[in-house]
Amino acid sequence: MSASRVPVRIDYGLAVAAGETIHTENYHKYRLEHIPTLLAEAGFVLERQFLDRQCRFSLNLARLRRQP
Repeated sequence: MSASRVPVRIDYGLAVAAGETIHTENYHKYRLEHIPTLLAEAGFVLERQFLDRQCRFSLNLARLRRQP
């Protein structure tokens, strides 16, 4: 948990508010094409996906799906 506001840049700008939690790592083996569906089922939308040059590993930036 961040004790104060922390600007973060991952070739994508965002700001983390004071008290906001930051989830930094999960290690699971999923097929790349399954990630958007897994996120959607949990209420998230895939915002951006970062891949290594051989497409063996991914870092996925997700946001909460907007409620109607």
